[in-house]
Amino acid sequence: MAFAVAAASLICAKALAKQLNPIKSPRTIPSERFRISKPLPCVGARLFKDCFGQNYTLRVKGFERTFLGSPLDNLSFRLQTNIMNSFLKRLFLADFWKGMILTFRTQNPKNIYTEQYPQERPMVAERYRGAPRLNMNPETGETLCIACNLCALACPENLIVVGWHRDDATRRKVLTNFTYDTSRCMFCGLCEDACPTDCLELTQDFEMASYSREGAIWDRHRLEEGPTPARYTR
Repeated sequence: MAFAVAAASLICAKALAKQLNPIKSPRTIPSERFRISKPLPCVGARLFKDCFGQNYTLRVKGFERTFLGSPLDNLSFRLQTNIMNSFLKRLFLADFWKGMILTFRTQNPKNIYTEQYPQERPMVAERYRGAPRLNMNPETGETLCIACNLCALACPENLIVVGWHRDDATRRKVLTNFTYDTSRCMFCGLCEDACPTDCLELTQDFEMASYSREGAIWDRHRLEEGPTPARYTR
């Protein structure tokens, strides 16, 4: 009978120590530093208070656990405080107002700038790379492309297809078709850098939207015509 009571007391003490969030590394403190504070509900358990601080030690026949503060006196108070804080935050929508304050903090009228697009086109960087274009010779009106295929070889996405045939009289390559898939282009500019005649150019136009996938594939005629951005008026 005594063994059963002792075992039950030990189980109750361990459960209580676990609920009161004890220190992970228990330590043994000499008994002369403690005085008996109050008995616990379980049989054979005693709570000792540190005479030199606010630490409490729970002892049950060989079992000892040290706590910071007063676990029995402050546990219910802490739980009630946490519940009340959570209830008040939900009642007064604390998180909502916190987010609104953060939002309106950046809505100073002095810092607001609105672009009247498309009536007013935004300024782009000088080195911006946008819609591709095949440049023409201004004197002869012919294309500057010599069908060297260097742009297609430099493209990491393999989206450029150059078609050509060799002229029997001049033994030079003649461009027949040029296909550029803008839907796969990442505008790295490697094709533009590889072109020896500066024929292929990435312009500063950024309006390349289309209603179909086929519209994103530009042929030679579209590339030679170049981007034609729409102009809007008020």
